[in-house]
Amino acid sequence: MTEPTWQALFTGKYLASADLGDREPTVKIERIEVETVEDEKRGPRERWIMYVANGRKGILLNRTNCVLIARICKTDTPKEWIGHQITFGVRDVPFGGEIVKGLRVVGSPELTAPMDVTIKLPKKKPQVVTLQPTGKGTSR
Repeated sequence: MTEPTWQALFTGKYLASADLGDREPTVKIERIEVETVEDEKRGPRERWIMYVANGRKGILLNRTNCVLIARICKTDTPKEWIGHQITFGVRDVPFGGEIVKGLRVVGSPELTAPMDVTIKLPKKKPQVVTLQPTGKGTSR
């Protein structure tokens, strides 16, 4: 296990990559809320926040993670994601022209085999992400 970085001292209200370190927890989605989040560049805006069973912080959902969760859950409707299990990890991700450590959905115990998902974001090249089966999980 790696030692925490200085960034772990400055995490906020929502789960951040520094909170996970090298762990890849599997979580059960408990609820999805829309909350107003302060964006440094754009000011306040509404964002989807996912809360998980036994979690201390919400997870601010970006477009990529929503696409991945939707594929695991087989529905584009966030309210129907409740009860599903997903596994998060820290990956190098592009952000603002740089590569940074970011939270990514990496798989689910609900998968029986690896699943390739093509992520198509505006003004970006399509990217293929491979989701992995992650353990035994529990029944929903």
